[in-house]
Amino acid sequence: MKKNLFLMLVLLFSMPAWADNVPAGDEPARILSDGIRNLLVFIRQPGNQNALALEGFVKREIAPIFDFPYMSRWVAGPAARDMNEQRKRRFQVMFTQRFLKLMIGQLAKFSTQGPIQVLPSRRLSAKHALVTATLGNRRGYPAHVDFRMYRSPTGWKVFDVAANGSSVLAYFRRQLASQAPRRRAGTWR
Repeated sequence: MKKNLFLMLVLLFSMPAWADNVPAGDEPARILSDGIRNLLVFIRQPGNQNALALEGFVKREIAPIFDFPYMSRWVAGPAARDMNEQRKRRFQVMFTQRFLKLMIGQLAKFSTQGPIQVLPSRRLSAKHALVTATLGNRRGYPAHVDFRMYRSPTGWKVFDVAANGSSVLAYFRRQLASQAPRRRAGTWR
């Protein structure tokens, strides 16, 4: 027990500076802050660097805060009209995997470079909020990642992410469109 407690303290203190500036009652920012912090703690635990452990954690803890059905429909754009339900589901699974792999890779990369901070949300309306995370960078200015969220019947959900002003959904949509001549509807290389 003492060994595990010591290990947990070492892991927490070896994390980059974590500034939790989220005011009480700021549910969108709290959800994002807790998710990022839990992911970083998980990644640093011995044995959790393997792909299966990380995939299981992400499916349980991170994926539920994203609206992947909406996100994948938006990325597919007009191509979705040519997909049957099975292809739409397969595309959503492929998109979800690619998106989470990209996001986790970036967070893990930045987690070793400097402080990560989730700022208080900016309410765009009663049901929409923008939450910004700043990711420290030893080589220069911090990167800014904006998470666009909406209040769903089941709680706040992320529906788009923008890194330094560029939408990740728009990036994936352009990538898919550029591959259109080489692919069948519903596949993605």
